[in-house]
Amino acid sequence: MKELCRPSNHGREIGSRTIGPSKKGGMAFWQDRLFIALAQNAGNATDYFRLPIGRVVGVGLQTVI
Repeated sequence: MKELCRPSNHGREIGSRTIGPSKKGGMAFWQDRLFIALAQNAGNATDYFRLPIGRVVGVGLQTVI
């Protein structure tokens, strides 16, 4: 029973986001591109939290700004 409760035996799920520019003008084009570049350069959650790669499930989302 103790083996089932160990955190190392359970999987993790993380989210990722893909951001694209909108055709309608919410922000200026250069602001869209700057925001997208900064978001793409953000660190990876699996590296930051030191999660084992074999136990991670990724869930993705596409967002238009």
